[in-house]
Amino acid sequence: PYTRIKSLSESAVLEDPNGMAVRLANVYGPLMSTNNVMSQILKQIPQQGDLEVGDVTPVRDFIWVKDAVEGISMLALMDLTEIGKPKVYNLGSGVGTSIGDLALLTLELAGQPERRVVSKNQARVASNIVLDYSDTTKACGWTPRMSLRQGIAGLLISSLRAEC
Repeated sequence: PYTRIKSLSESAVLEDPNGMAVRLANVYGPLMSTNNVMSQILKQIPQQGDLEVGDVTPVRDFIWVKDAVEGISMLALMDLTEIGKPKVYNLGSGVGTSIGDLALLTLELAGQPERRVVSKNQARVASNIVLDYSDTTKACGWTPRMSLRQGIAGLLISSLRAEC
Protein backbone atom coordinates (compact mmCIF):
# COMPACT_ATOMS: atom_id res chain seq x y z
CA PRO A 1 0.00 0.00 0.00
CA TYR A 2 2.78 2.49 0.84
CA THR A 3 4.47 2.20 -2.56
CA ARG A 4 1.14 2.41 -4.37
CA ILE A 5 0.03 5.54 -2.49
CA LYS A 6 3.44 7.15 -3.01
CA SER A 7 3.28 6.46 -6.75
CA LEU A 8 -0.29 7.76 -7.05
CA SER A 9 0.60 10.94 -5.13
CA GLU A 10 3.62 11.59 -7.32
CA SER A 11 1.56 11.04 -10.48
CA ALA A 12 -1.09 13.49 -9.27
CA VAL A 13 1.54 16.19 -8.64
CA LEU A 14 3.11 15.61 -12.05
CA GLU A 15 -0.23 16.17 -13.82
CA ASP A 16 0.22 19.88 -13.12
CA PRO A 17 2.29 21.57 -15.87
CA ASN A 18 4.48 23.11 -13.14
CA GLY A 19 4.44 20.01 -10.96
CA MET A 20 7.56 18.99 -9.13
CA ALA A 21 8.09 15.84 -7.10
CA VAL A 22 11.06 15.29 -4.82
CA ARG A 23 12.30 11.82 -4.01
CA LEU A 24 14.34 11.56 -0.84
CA ALA A 25 16.93 8.97 0.07
CA ASN A 26 16.93 7.67 3.65
CA VAL A 27 17.07 10.88 5.69
CA TYR A 28 19.01 10.76 8.95
CA GLY A 29 20.24 13.27 11.50
CA PRO A 30 19.17 14.98 14.72
CA LEU A 31 15.53 14.37 15.70
CA MET A 32 15.12 11.61 13.08
CA SER A 33 12.47 8.97 13.49
CA THR A 34 13.23 6.31 16.06
CA ASN A 35 11.73 3.77 13.68
CA ASN A 36 14.44 3.54 11.01
CA VAL A 37 17.55 1.45 10.51
CA MET A 38 19.96 4.20 11.56
CA SER A 39 18.14 4.75 14.87
CA GLN A 40 17.97 1.02 15.50
CA ILE A 41 21.73 0.70 15.00
CA LEU A 42 22.52 3.73 17.17
CA LYS A 43 20.33 2.39 20.02
CA GLN A 44 22.56 -0.67 20.21
CA ILE A 45 25.87 1.21 20.46
CA PRO A 46 25.96 1.44 24.27
CA GLN A 47 25.32 -2.33 24.49
CA GLN A 48 27.68 -5.30 24.26
CA GLY A 49 27.57 -8.38 22.04
CA ASP A 50 26.21 -8.71 18.54
CA LEU A 51 24.57 -5.74 16.85
CA GLU A 52 21.34 -6.99 15.23
CA VAL A 53 19.73 -5.61 12.08
CA GLY A 54 16.78 -6.89 10.09
CA ASP A 55 18.92 -7.79 7.07
CA VAL A 56 22.52 -6.84 6.28
CA THR A 57 22.15 -7.09 2.50
CA PRO A 58 19.89 -4.23 1.30
CA VAL A 59 21.82 -1.32 -0.19
CA ARG A 60 20.47 2.15 0.53
CA ASP A 61 21.34 5.78 -0.06
CA PHE A 62 21.55 7.95 3.07
CA ILE A 63 21.21 11.74 3.17
CA TRP A 64 21.91 14.06 6.09
CA VAL A 65 18.78 15.96 7.15
CA LYS A 66 20.33 19.43 6.61
CA ASP A 67 21.37 18.43 3.07
CA ALA A 68 17.79 17.33 2.39
CA VAL A 69 16.38 20.61 3.75
CA GLU A 70 18.83 22.64 1.67
CA GLY A 71 17.92 20.66 -1.48
CA ILE A 72 14.18 21.08 -0.94
CA SER A 73 14.67 24.81 -0.32
CA MET A 74 16.75 25.28 -3.46
CA LEU A 75 14.21 23.36 -5.55
CA ALA A 76 11.31 25.36 -4.06
CA LEU A 77 12.98 28.64 -4.99
CA MET A 78 13.59 27.68 -8.64
CA ASP A 79 11.79 29.47 -11.45
CA LEU A 80 9.40 26.74 -12.60
CA THR A 81 8.67 28.50 -15.87
CA GLU A 82 12.22 27.69 -17.01
CA ILE A 83 11.63 23.98 -16.52
CA GLY A 84 8.59 23.89 -18.79
CA LYS A 85 7.31 20.47 -17.76
CA PRO A 86 6.59 18.41 -14.65
CA LYS A 87 9.74 16.86 -13.24
CA VAL A 88 10.98 14.48 -10.54
CA TYR A 89 14.10 15.49 -8.58
CA ASN A 90 16.16 13.18 -6.42
CA LEU A 91 17.86 14.18 -3.19
CA GLY A 92 20.39 11.62 -2.03
CA SER A 93 24.10 11.07 -1.67
CA GLY A 94 24.40 8.92 -4.78
CA VAL A 95 26.35 6.42 -2.67
CA GLY A 96 25.00 2.98 -1.88
CA THR A 97 25.74 1.49 1.52
CA SER A 98 24.58 -1.93 2.62
CA ILE A 99 22.86 -2.11 5.99
CA GLY A 100 25.66 -4.40 7.16
CA ASP A 101 28.30 -1.85 6.14
CA LEU A 102 26.28 0.93 7.81
CA ALA A 103 26.32 -1.03 11.06
CA LEU A 104 30.05 -1.82 10.74
CA LEU A 105 30.88 1.84 10.04
CA THR A 106 28.87 2.91 13.08
CA LEU A 107 30.64 0.36 15.27
CA GLU A 108 34.02 1.50 13.94
CA LEU A 109 33.26 5.15 14.66
CA ALA A 110 31.95 4.23 18.13
CA GLY A 111 35.23 2.46 18.92
CA GLN A 112 33.60 -0.99 18.94
CA PRO A 113 35.02 -2.68 15.81
CA GLU A 114 35.22 -6.06 17.56
CA ARG A 115 31.42 -6.45 17.68
CA ARG A 116 29.71 -8.59 15.06
CA VAL A 117 26.76 -7.50 12.92
CA VAL A 118 24.08 -10.15 12.48
CA SER A 119 20.86 -10.37 10.48
CA LYS A 120 17.55 -11.36 12.03
CA ASN A 121 16.26 -12.16 8.51
CA GLN A 122 17.75 -12.65 5.07
CA ALA A 123 15.95 -11.30 1.99
CA ARG A 124 15.41 -13.64 -0.94
CA VAL A 125 15.82 -10.85 -3.47
CA ALA A 126 18.63 -8.29 -3.51
CA SER A 127 17.42 -4.75 -2.88
CA ASN A 128 19.44 -1.77 -4.06
CA ILE A 129 18.11 1.81 -3.90
CA VAL A 130 20.57 4.58 -4.73
CA LEU A 131 19.45 7.94 -6.11
CA ASP A 132 21.06 9.81 -8.99
CA TYR A 133 20.83 13.51 -8.12
CA SER A 134 22.53 14.87 -11.27
CA ASP A 135 19.26 16.41 -12.60
CA THR A 136 18.84 18.22 -9.28
CA THR A 137 22.37 19.61 -9.51
CA LYS A 138 21.74 20.78 -13.08
CA ALA A 139 18.45 22.42 -12.13
CA CYS A 140 19.44 24.32 -9.00
CA GLY A 141 23.10 23.63 -8.20
CA TRP A 142 22.41 21.42 -5.16
CA THR A 143 24.84 18.72 -4.08
CA PRO A 144 25.01 16.94 -0.73
CA ARG A 145 27.72 18.15 1.64
CA MET A 146 27.75 15.70 4.55
CA SER A 147 29.31 12.28 4.06
CA LEU A 148 27.79 9.29 5.83
CA ARG A 149 30.97 8.92 7.93
CA GLN A 150 30.77 12.57 9.05
CA GLY A 151 27.05 12.33 9.79
CA ILE A 152 27.32 9.19 11.91
CA ALA A 153 30.30 10.64 13.79
CA GLY A 154 28.24 13.75 14.55
CA LEU A 155 25.31 11.68 15.80
CA LEU A 156 27.60 9.63 18.03
CA ILE A 157 29.14 12.78 19.52
CA SER A 158 25.66 14.23 20.11
CA SER A 159 24.49 11.07 21.88
CA LEU A 160 27.59 11.10 24.11
CA ARG A 161 26.88 14.72 25.08
CA ALA A 162 23.25 13.83 25.86
CA GLU A 163 24.40 11.07 28.21
CA CYS A 164 26.65 13.42 30.22
